Amino acid sequence: MSYFIKQNRAEFSVQVNTFADGIVDLAKPLGFSPAEVKEAQDDATYMSWLVTSLDKAENFGHGYMDFANLVRHGEAGVTVLTKPADLVIVSPLVVVLPDIQGRLAAKANKAKVNPNCTIDMQRTLGIAPASDTPASSAVAAIDNPDMTLRTNAGEPEVSFHKYKYEGINLYRDKGDGKGYGNTPYKTLMHSPFLDKDLPAVGVIALYKYKSIYILLDKETGAFSPEVSITVVGK
Repeated sequence: MSYFIKQNRAEFSVQVNTFADGIVDLAKPLGFSPAEVKEAQDDATYMSWLVTSLDKAENFGHGYMDFANLVRHGEAGVTVLTKPADLVIVSPLVVVLPDIQGRLAAKANKAKVNPNCTIDMQRTLGIAPASDTPASSAVAAIDNPDMTLRTNAGEPEVSFHKYKYEGINLYRDKGDGKGYGNTPYKTLMHSPFLDKDLPAVGVIALYKYKSIYILLDKETGAFSPEVSITVVGK
């Protein structure tokens, strides 16, 4: 059974790394060879590289979409087009075979069937059943985004911590009488976010924001407290 395996890639990477760290001290009582320990460590290193690289690639993609919108529609005060810096992905430090998840599942099941494997050992390895996960775990403990708002060069800048979530759905009330609406203004995977959609030149408006975490592409938890800021079109 592999129902304990995390589906979110960032959470899965944390889980693979947790197992790799824990198995070092538990290898002997659980019957793991030095080669199996090294394989777990290499898988963890590779998975960390992959998540970091994917985050860079997604951020690059978002940056180019913003650039494409600027190229097509322009922006007040912008007279020169400067393309985003080239995407640089470094090579992984190790080489592994495909199916890191399959190998984690096999090692986890090997550990669990060992009569020496206690529930505390499973927790140390990050492979305890989901129903055993303490309520104080990072995801369970954080019910709503800890969103903050400030002005950056006259534009609202929204910051938040992802923790173990995929990101947030950001809702905005731009003071035009339409409220927040029923659909997110933006889905954010990275922090901070600079809101460049300002009112017309010289127009003053009160922008309000609230957000909610997303996990497995679904909104989860509760909305953050509302934050607001006065903006002036430029």
